[in-house]
Amino acid sequence: MPNFLTQFGISPDYTLRTEALSTTIEDDPVPETGAIKFRPGMMSFAGAGPNTRSAEVFIVMPGTPEGQLDLFGTNPWETPFGVIDNIEETPVPNFYSYGDFFPPGKGPHPQDIYPEGGYEYLAENFPLLDYIDYCIVVGDRSSIASPASTHRSGALAGLAAVAALAAL
Repeated sequence: MPNFLTQFGISPDYTLRTEALSTTIEDDPVPETGAIKFRPGMMSFAGAGPNTRSAEVFIVMPGTPEGQLDLFGTNPWETPFGVIDNIEETPVPNFYSYGDFFPPGKGPHPQDIYPEGGYEYLAENFPLLDYIDYCIVVGDRSSIASPASTHRSGALAGLAAVAALAAL
């Protein structure tokens, strides 16, 4: 959704996406200094409650209002693991959006994507969706200093590959 977030991570393979529903990632502890402040370009696993994160990831989009940015990260399942620096200069802000899922939006509902035939449902009803065809693992870049970087979660620092998706 423009000025909010974009979410991805539901596999086109029925078996893999079914497995993802039952495989969860434990919440990260909230740092003693408090929640990590989100900014556009930050990536986090999506979750619906305590210990519900799995394969779905969201990216905070450019133009997200400051009030919304203040809300991201207040739940323990919303821990940023990466950032796309200079997100405005990548293809990410140009992803097509149907908006949030119904209701109130016109986008696909995850409950309709997970069953068998879910990707056919997407193709028939949402022909303008963008898809990630492949990912290149670029390795650990923790030794590369970046003045724009704000945080690296130790358990998830190896997921720098997801950041490479925006550059494809």
